[in-house]
Amino acid sequence: MTSILENESWLPVQALLQTENVNDIICTSASDIWYYQSGKFKKHDQVFACFLAYQNFVDSICEFLGSDINFEKPFLEGKIENLRVHVAAPCVTQNYFHISIRKHKENVFNLSDLTQSLSSSKNSSEALLKAFNFLLEKELNFLVVGQTGCGKTTLMNSLISELPENQRNVILEDSNELKSRGPLDTKLLTRTEQGQLKDVLLSDLLRQALRMKPDRLILGEIRGGEAKDLLLALSTGHKGSFGSIHASSAQEALVRLEFLIQVGAPTWSSDMIRKLIHLSLHWLVVLQNNNGKRQIEGIYRIASLETTGFLIELVDIDSLIIN
Repeated sequence: MTSILENESWLPVQALLQTENVNDIICTSASDIWYYQSGKFKKHDQVFACFLAYQNFVDSICEFLGSDINFEKPFLEGKIENLRVHVAAPCVTQNYFHISIRKHKENVFNLSDLTQSLSSSKNSSEALLKAFNFLLEKELNFLVVGQTGCGKTTLMNSLISELPENQRNVILEDSNELKSRGPLDTKLLTRTEQGQLKDVLLSDLLRQALRMKPDRLILGEIRGGEAKDLLLALSTGHKGSFGSIHASSAQEALVRLEFLIQVGAPTWSSDMIRKLIHLSLHWLVVLQNNNGKRQIEGIYRIASLETTGFLIELVDIDSLIIN
């Protein structure tokens, strides 16, 4: 069966799709194709022949996803093979179709190899491997923290691959990026409204996941009111669960988490929210993208809850001992 990616209408982006270290492709017009490589966006040297060729490219995406994009429905998103594709129509971009393509890696790094790429002068690969094994074996609840492109999904996939085969993981996410470890795992995906079909939100998936006897809950990215449902679930004893959150530091991640819980529970006080976080969450793993190189900025422990907020401690990973 011929891949849609080999379709003639995809020709200007095919070389980028086959380039291993290019993960994101952005098209803003027939003559503007950009790709993300080594921590920067660069302009591609190929273009679509004309606007009609660009329209054919958009049409092939719509046909594969089985949906139209128009004035009434100006956005389209979905998965095409190993790609996550998002299209915005001219009625909202004010000029041309804007297309965002994210490539998903098919191969998952094993944790040992990944720690070598994440190591730095202050964190050796051996120490990082020991720290991650500590998190998993002690069944601590933690968040992977970082900005776009810092490797949160890559790290989470590597952690999932290390989990015991006789433990049941229920993985929840908006887009299909995390890899289930084996047949005992269940993967649940959200759904955006399609015709008469209603939305299925992360908060809906969390409520269902609790009825599926999970050992661990794994949430692709916390970005809305589902933060409240996740923390409530963790407080009931689902040890070893983890997820990711978009933030540039450990402290910022906790502030953002407070805000997202408030979205899901607007009547809760700040004190109540902070007590829930302190009860449910143990550690924060912070990643950074340093000029295109992904590294561990630090691993932090939520030490205590004070009247002014959380006290977090940078962990000396060399001192960790797994009993």
